Amino acid sequence: FTKWFPEATVKVYTDQDWPSTSQYQVVKVDPPFDRAHGRYGNRANDYYDAQGLLDSEADIAIAIDSDMLIVNPLVRTIIPLVQTFGLVMPSNGRRLVWRDAGSSCDGGPVEDETQGTGACRCTAFWAFDTQEKNGMPHRKLLTAYCDQIIADAKNGNGARGPLSLWRA
Repeated sequence: FTKWFPEATVKVYTDQDWPSTSQYQVVKVDPPFDRAHGRYGNRANDYYDAQGLLDSEADIAIAIDSDMLIVNPLVRTIIPLVQTFGLVMPSNGRRLVWRDAGSSCDGGPVEDETQGTGACRCTAFWAFDTQEKNGMPHRKLLTAYCDQIIADAKNGNGARGPLSLWRA
């Protein structure tokens, strides 16, 4: 990450004891999910991607999953994109929400009239204009998403990130 964004302040969110280094600051968290659940790590990761964006003090915050590898300098085009749109994330390879809803890994019902036919977003790489200079209420969406993923995990409706985002 720092190869492509050397000016960035990096924070790593984890529930483990890790030392901070000169390259990154560790934020130890206590995720609001059942640790015994097989998808605990996925749920915590999805939640803290968004919560980290909300907590960021940077003008532009970027959240990226630890299993993502940036391989092209075009990744920096996310900066003008987020400055224009306020909140940016790539399309999910599964394309439509109903595909995530149908997953055996934290899928669940789509309970609105769209039946999940809307575009599915990938929650592994986000960028957020924390100043919301473009007037879009993305902070409200991110907050609703964090609340939704907790509610989905607690009520057994599935808590897959893209599905919870759709519900939010």
